[in-house]
This record gives sequence, C-alpha cells and structure tokens, in this order.
Amino acid sequence: MPSQSLSASGGNMGNTRGGLRPGSITNLSNNTIVKFHFNPHEFSISKSNTWVKRASQGNDIPSIHFQEGGPQTLSLSLHFDTQIEGTSVTSITNPLWKMMLVDSSETNQRTGKSQPPTVEFSWGPLAFKAIITQMSEKFVLFSDTGVPLRSVVDVSLQQYIEEGTSTDDLGLTTANLPAPASQPVTSSDRIDLLADSMTGSPDGWRELASQNNIADPLNPVVGSNVSYRK
Repeated sequence: MPSQSLSASGGNMGNTRGGLRPGSITNLSNNTIVKFHFNPHEFSISKSNTWVKRASQGNDIPSIHFQEGGPQTLSLSLHFDTQIEGTSVTSITNPLWKMMLVDSSETNQRTGKSQPPTVEFSWGPLAFKAIITQMSEKFVLFSDTGVPLRSVVDVSLQQYIEEGTSTDDLGLTTANLPAPASQPVTSSDRIDLLADSMTGSPDGWRELASQNNIADPLNPVVGSNVSYRK
C-alpha cells in the first residue's frame, strides 16, 4: 500500500505507513495531535497500591492496612520515519517533547505556577487521559548529511484526575461499545469476502483491515481472528 506523509499537528493526517487507522497522543492544552507513523505492536499498563504495616505482637507477620491506590501507568514505544520525505524526523517528534515542557496556559490561578499539559493517548476505542512522566528518543537512521530520518520514542504516561472528579471511570477505557463480530480466517478467505460477510459489502475491506491492523490485506493470517465493530 502506498506510504502517506503525516503531519504532527491537527487536521486530516491520513493513515499509518501501513495504511491503518493511526493511534495518537493529543496535547489537551492546545489540541496538538501527534499521530503514529506505525501503530505500536504492544503496550503495557501497570498500577501499584500502597499498604502500611502495623505492629501485631505475638504473630509471625504484621497486620497490613490499605493506605492509597497508585495511578495506572501506560508504557509504549513509538516509531517515526521521514526517510521518504527526506526531512528531519524531529519535525514530527518535537510536539511530543513540548508535551513535557511547562505550559504557561496551565498556570494555577491560586499558586501562579505552571505545569506541563495533560495529554490523551487514543487508539480506536481506547482512551487514556494522563501526564507524560518519562520520554526518550533514539535516532536510528540518518541522511548522508546527518539529518535524522528515523527514531524510536519510548514514553510513559501516568493517569491523573482533576479535583472533584470521580475515580469510577478513570484509566484506559473502551467506552460502552457493543462486542465486535468476530470470525477466524481460513485458507480460502479473502479480505473482501470477509468484509462482505461482516460489514455487508466487499468495499468494507479497508475498514476491516484498519480495525484489525492487517498490514497486508492480500494475505490475512490464516487462523487469526478478524473482528468488526460497527
């Protein structure tokens, strides 16, 4: 599938390099959107709770009491590539770095102090409002003149809440969406036939490939499950 050029800020920025619907990280302070050149193969979520020990004389182990819950943390690696355009990959990743810098528009009216903006990780139905706590960028490909053309960005996002916000629906959410229709791929299946049976039209193959991150629609992996959400 043809490669498409992506922008680092708002507007219609197309699909990933593989033609799939891209995930993104949005700066919630100014609505700058960084869409991923390649969707992550995986990401991890962690959470820790704090418990305190209390003396329990005469017992082999102390009693413990819950003190507080820690935030969820989302960690992932993002890959960016501007080799086709020949421009510096930093033009794409600089908006991510700005999400870690103090933003004057985030000034607290009471204290007069500013802070970096809050962000939202979004990929399909997944959403995670957070702050970026850690980020590193490794440049792995350069032009003949030393311009960086490809980089890997490792980023960690930490869940946050605003004062007065309920904690019932925080963290990585999928909203209240119905379960998608799903079926296994057989050796006789083609993406247009799957689309016809699942979406009602063979023309729905692009949407089906996008929802399932099928990089090569001509060769869906036999035995894999393909799902479709309306």
